[in-house]
Amino acid sequence: MSRQHPVLLQGETSVGKTSLIHWLAQSSGNTCVRVNNHEHTDLQEYVGCYAADDSGKLAFKEGKANLQI
Repeated sequence: MSRQHPVLLQGETSVGKTSLIHWLAQSSGNTCVRVNNHEHTDLQEYVGCYAADDSGKLAFKEGKANLQI
C-alpha cells in the first residue's frame, strides 16, 4: 500500500469500513486519523480554526489534516 495518498471510504453504516482501515493502518505501520463526514462537516474540521485556549486566549487549533503533515 502506498503512504502517499489519503483514503476516503463511503458506504452504509456498520459494514466494517472503520475496522478495515484501522487494521490496514496498524498492519502497514501507518497512522489512522478518523473524520466523520456528514452534511455539517466543514473545512475547519480538516484545516483548523481559531478558538479559545485553556487560558481564554484566541489560538489556532490545528485540524486533523494538518496534524498529519
